[in-house]
Amino acid sequence: MTGSKEANDLAGKILLKRVKAAKRAKKRFDESGKEVWRYGYSTDYNFEYQNMSNASFKAKVAKTTEAIQIMVPMLMPPNPNRLAAPRAWSTPESMARSERRSAYVNYTVKKTDLSTHSRQVGTDAVIYGRGVAWTGMHPRKGLVCTEWDSVRNLLVDPNAKTWDQVAWIGRERYRPKFEVMDEVKGIPGAAEIVREARSTSKRASDAEAKYDWEQRDTNADCIHYYEIYTRVGIHNDQGGLDWLRAMAKGTGLPTDDKTMAEAALELEESPRKYLITDDGRVIADMDWEIPFFHPKMDSWPCSVLDFYPNPESIWPVSPLESGLGYQRAMNYLATVMMGRIKFSFRTLMAVVKQNRNGLSDDDKFKILEGPDINAMELDIQGDTAKIGDYLQQFDWKNDYIAAAIQAFSFFETLFEKATGLYAILYSGEGQTQSRTAQDASIKDRNSRNRIEDLRDQVARFHSDIARKETFAAGFLLTPETIQPLMGDQAAMEWGTLVPDGATTPEGLMMLYLQNGMDVNAAMERAIQVAPFAYTIDDLAEESDCDIEVSSARRHDLDQQIDAMKELWNQNGTVMLQSMDPIEKAEGYHQLAAYNKLLGLTEAANRLTGLAQHFEQMAMMPMGPPGAPPPGDPTLA
Repeated sequence: MTGSKEANDLAGKILLKRVKAAKRAKKRFDESGKEVWRYGYSTDYNFEYQNMSNASFKAKVAKTTEAIQIMVPMLMPPNPNRLAAPRAWSTPESMARSERRSAYVNYTVKKTDLSTHSRQVGTDAVIYGRGVAWTGMHPRKGLVCTEWDSVRNLLVDPNAKTWDQVAWIGRERYRPKFEVMDEVKGIPGAAEIVREARSTSKRASDAEAKYDWEQRDTNADCIHYYEIYTRVGIHNDQGGLDWLRAMAKGTGLPTDDKTMAEAALELEESPRKYLITDDGRVIADMDWEIPFFHPKMDSWPCSVLDFYPNPESIWPVSPLESGLGYQRAMNYLATVMMGRIKFSFRTLMAVVKQNRNGLSDDDKFKILEGPDINAMELDIQGDTAKIGDYLQQFDWKNDYIAAAIQAFSFFETLFEKATGLYAILYSGEGQTQSRTAQDASIKDRNSRNRIEDLRDQVARFHSDIARKETFAAGFLLTPETIQPLMGDQAAMEWGTLVPDGATTPEGLMMLYLQNGMDVNAAMERAIQVAPFAYTIDDLAEESDCDIEVSSARRHDLDQQIDAMKELWNQNGTVMLQSMDPIEKAEGYHQLAAYNKLLGLTEAANRLTGLAQHFEQMAMMPMGPPGAPPPGDPTLA
């Protein structure tokens, strides 16, 4: 970071104050998510409300686990297909560039395993209410990618209530020192600060960890630090004028309060990325790797998957939070029932000794065979009694356990209503059997209302990361880096990022001349590059193409297949038997679309070829009335 040691120290204190404020602002979010996580994954069954001295059994009812395991696969699709659809006014070069961008972002989806990262994002979103993924360049693979990171590490401007108001974001990081030093290579003094920073092999909270999942250990020499992306300068924070004063010292400029206040107003807001240690030392002050802050892009390096917003906070709520009370009740009931059940299920009897004549020890041993049989010896002097007076066995109808089970079922139903985890989602049947197909359809549709709403948020999330990956690829990659991956033709059609105003041959020629290229070479190069040149504004505005993400959700595909099957049953055969080549072509197009939905790509391509054949025939002169179209392959 440029500036004196005093200025850097002040900057570190300001940024660390931001971090602490952001952590306080997300406390409710963290605590709620931790409890949901505990019911879903923790191996510690001894929860606070179960610390009963007489409880010999600690129950963990797996309803929350069940909800997570059912909802995440339902919500998160496999790798979706990204499509860069050209604009209506696109030039042939823009259309070719759009096709190459589409091919690239679909290639990286598989190579960087977006499906796995997406599933982790979905798991966080179900547990906490928000999942987060970061877009950038993969450090080893050299590909633009989007990777999951725990939402527990995310920091958001605590003064914001909506994303439009967010002035900065950050994340807490634990990384090996050698990785961080490699990232800040070339920044004066940064590697030394990393090397001198206190080492850690665990989270700071491990010493007083409450949950088993907070434990982490590693054999690498790690550093705990914060990564902050900001659009607003730190001179706007409390203590910002002191930082400006420290920056101005030694320059001969006045440092009085009035001058500093005027300087703060005149400073331009320059988006910056800061790395600071956990004790407030500034490691590095650098540019964003990818300018997502561009006014026409107006985004951040991370994308969030939120399900249910909280109107009082930038942090959402978990879809399972509303079921926590019922989950606690079920755990308590199960703990009480299982802890007491060994007493209720016992067989109690009395071994009667009448007039001092009783059973031998061998006979007593036979009676007491089994761990759930308890007996006592009674000496009856001349009294008469029935065996029922001395035998007590479990009575299901009269025992309190039956009432407890009924109460348990009641809370289970309330949990399902609160969370949307209806039985029909995972068993195909509700609590009562459907008597008609219409009844079953209504149940299925109504039970999926909340799931479909959550799926809409997932679709928006995937659209957002596809848009960012396309922007990042256009900004970071050049024809030289594309050529080994996609070939010479694709490298040329990929295009070249140029400064604003340099997309014409004249502008490019001036740029090349300024870089020392001779006139003839500059002219030749400018004419070659100009048709494929684009600017950062073109990328941010998506002026070449619109980024679309197909819905790869299984439920949607099933609906499309059913709809296409119904359409084909109504008019498909008629179209194929028609003498009109246009109708035949449409019939083959529909059949091709149906095969494509089924995943039969080769068959779909052959049917599309037949459709194109009939479309070409439609433009040819027709023969005598009633004659089949010339070259009709179906009548050969």
